[in-house]
Amino acid sequence: MFVLKRGVVFLFFWLVAVSGYSQSRLEKLKDSLATVNDEGRGDLLLTIANYYYGSSNDSALLFTDKALEVYQQENNMAGVYNCYGLAGAIYGSYGMYDTAVSILYKVVDWGEKNGNKNAEISYLELGNIYDNLNKYQEAKRFYEKAINGKYIPAKRAAYANIGLIFLHEKEYDSAAFYFNGALNEYFNSDTSYPVNIYNIGTLYLNLTSADFGKKRFNKGFVKLHKALKFFSSIDEYSSIAKVYLKFGDGFQMTGQTDSALSCYMKAFSIAKKQNRPLVQEETYSSLSDFYENQSDFFNAFKYLKKYEAIHDSLLNIGYKSDIADNEVKYKVKEKINKITILEKQKKLITLSAVVLLLSILLISTIIILILNNRRLKHKNERILSEAKRHASEMKAERASRELEELKISLREKSLFIGELQKEVDKLSNQEEKVQLNEKIEFLRKTKILTDDDWGKYYKIFNELHPGFASKINNYKTLSEGDKRQLIFLKLGFNHKEIAHLMGISQEGVKRARQRLSKKIGLDNAGELNDYIVNI
Repeated sequence: MFVLKRGVVFLFFWLVAVSGYSQSRLEKLKDSLATVNDEGRGDLLLTIANYYYGSSNDSALLFTDKALEVYQQENNMAGVYNCYGLAGAIYGSYGMYDTAVSILYKVVDWGEKNGNKNAEISYLELGNIYDNLNKYQEAKRFYEKAINGKYIPAKRAAYANIGLIFLHEKEYDSAAFYFNGALNEYFNSDTSYPVNIYNIGTLYLNLTSADFGKKRFNKGFVKLHKALKFFSSIDEYSSIAKVYLKFGDGFQMTGQTDSALSCYMKAFSIAKKQNRPLVQEETYSSLSDFYENQSDFFNAFKYLKKYEAIHDSLLNIGYKSDIADNEVKYKVKEKINKITILEKQKKLITLSAVVLLLSILLISTIIILILNNRRLKHKNERILSEAKRHASEMKAERASRELEELKISLREKSLFIGELQKEVDKLSNQEEKVQLNEKIEFLRKTKILTDDDWGKYYKIFNELHPGFASKINNYKTLSEGDKRQLIFLKLGFNHKEIAHLMGISQEGVKRARQRLSKKIGLDNAGELNDYIVNI
């Protein structure tokens, strides 16, 4: 799914335009702190904080706190709530959603009472946070409040983001309605800015996804041409390549395989020429899937290897490999047996003997050709089988690595919470202890796997353990959560890891195992591990 850049929304929040600043400009701003008078010091500090936001949020938070102190001393409430708004966005980027929500609600309350546009931008921020938490109804509610406001940048982003939620939910008509709403807002303003042009092109890509979802392929193709026009006008090569990938998907859905391949190769050429590794990764994946659907396992395996290589290099986890040494090499050399012209037989050999000899030679040649064709056919079948096996092994290896990455993420979260708990235990202020312990408990209950992530890892699990899901589906009394527990146990996760994955307590995991044992018909929870191993 192609998404609108939400970072653009944040740039409008804090009333200070900083997008044109260079590094030297930042240094000059910091140097001017020594000479600026008290009246303008808060604004200057907040300007610097805005500059750092998105690239160095620790520095942004530091300067925001300094600006807040100045505004509070001046009793400048507009400045104070500008600082609160930026702080809320920063805490949201840290994933500290409870703190961010608390701060942003203060901004909303003050903004609504004073008719300040910060309230409308805070609606957007709150919608983004609830969207990230998969609380889509709450997200929609705040996006609608931003849409009903008067601040145009917030309206545009809210239209687009609520459209993305509907697109995720496969409610394509609703998604198209909101994407078109965003387009109308853009076309009613200055469309000469590159960021606006980029977002317009991205909205046409999203509208294409909605059209393809409704099987309205012709309308989708029209919108892709519009997206291509906008991206080309600002030389946005990554997005241009993605347009061609989307063309390829559409042509493949409509059975136009030649056109699909042409578009995929066009995207591949652009990504390679412009050195866009992220887009190259996407094109390799699309080409591998395309050739696999065409039963061309040689090319499917080739592009799968290329995908794996660039995927590993982007993750920087040490799994780089030499593609050239591991590519499937398919070389079929057709051997043609030439019929040697026989020397003229002695004049004493009769014509009938010559005809007989030629007939024997002809029959022999036919037999040799048949046998040779059979040998080549068997060779091709062996190569095809080997390519399928290699592709299957590669997918299994990739699945194992991604599961290992998930385990590493779980361990890192546990270590982070543990270190944070140690710091809290050192505090002497009981009120701070209570507040921080509540945040730690929130972190513990935050699920590592969202519903979208779960779909991805469910696919990985089926590659590693084919048939497991179909067996547990035979138990009609098992809930979706029960099935996930069984899968996590099959993968060897412990109670703490399962609790982080599902966003529940460890005690909840234990109770769930007891209920699972009863539903499956086991005497006690102790038999559950042996049962899972034998499935």
